[in-house]
Amino acid sequence: MYTFKLVTLYDLRMLYIWLNYAHVCEFWDDSKGLTYEQFKAVFKKKLLDKNVKMYIIYLNCNPIGMIQRYYETPSEKYELNETAIGIDLFIGEIEFCYNGFGPRIIRNFIKKHVFNHNEINFCVIDPNIKNEKAVKAFSRVGFKGYKKYQEKDTYLLMKLSRDEFYL
Repeated sequence: MYTFKLVTLYDLRMLYIWLNYAHVCEFWDDSKGLTYEQFKAVFKKKLLDKNVKMYIIYLNCNPIGMIQRYYETPSEKYELNETAIGIDLFIGEIEFCYNGFGPRIIRNFIKKHVFNHNEINFCVIDPNIKNEKAVKAFSRVGFKGYKKYQEKDTYLLMKLSRDEFYL
């Protein structure tokens, strides 16, 4: 059973450890080159951001990763004309990677924390195009890739409509 608990200051050490594991930091560079104290200062600010909600992912009461949601306002980047909720996640505990847990976590989270908001009709994500496992996991949930963009790497914009999710 998956549950999601809001990240608190007490979770920061665990997040720092996870973000420094090779399988996580390959695509998440939030703590790259930072001491724990520097990381803590950065993440304390993120915890105060009212637009972003970060959650620890629990499987049967055991923490295994982190997922966050944020409001994505209408923008050219996502080609949206209405507000959507964006999500990002990683599984920190390696034994839960690449075993089909990702799509189940994503579905469960979207049901509880995205489409529970009646005014939200789309969920969006933008994985690194090199992160083929993530792209595949999101595709299994029903996300459709529709546009690539370049920053420091190439990312694939993907979206899922409420209607497609509940088919």
